[in-house]
Amino acid sequence: MWKLVTIPVIIRRNPNNAQEIQVHTQTRKVIDKAYDPLYDGTQETCGETVEGGESIIDAIVRGVQEEMGARMEQVVIQIIGAGGKRIQHADHRAHTLSTRPEDEMLSLEPFGFIQQLKGPQPWVGPVFVVEVRSDFEPQLDEEGEVSAHRWWTPLELAEVLRTTPIAFMGLHYPALLSVCEDLLDPNGTIRPLISD
Repeated sequence: MWKLVTIPVIIRRNPNNAQEIQVHTQTRKVIDKAYDPLYDGTQETCGETVEGGESIIDAIVRGVQEEMGARMEQVVIQIIGAGGKRIQHADHRAHTLSTRPEDEMLSLEPFGFIQQLKGPQPWVGPVFVVEVRSDFEPQLDEEGEVSAHRWWTPLELAEVLRTTPIAFMGLHYPALLSVCEDLLDPNGTIRPLISD
């Protein structure tokens, strides 16, 4: 049985107005024997299992709150899906559809979609880009899931992703690489993923 997860890749404009991508080290204190031996100590972005009855957007909000120690309404500017399409977390109900009173569907176009074909967990799920305020710094909990966060330029992160893929959590690797590639043109010049 597949486990539905969502992967919010956090980006911001730094004080110099340059785009940066947030990456941190996984240091789960709660040991999941099927997961930790392979990916403990690797670099990753946020990731969250979607709970029963929870929308994908609600899982993104919860994941950023839990892993980054941040209230979404205090730091998030926008959630970005396919083609730079904005999905505001507060109004995601605008994306719901219904054919009768007993049903409700959420229709979103994610930035990407990832499926882990081999590895310790059968993960599958959408990737979204989450833009945060330029002054946002994660408040990491020593007893939490993550530590040692860093803001990377797309060029720096793309280089490390290409030269040292084993340093990254498997499921998060293609999400981070896709965001970097969308931000860089063939000459290495940074394109705006976040529009002004």
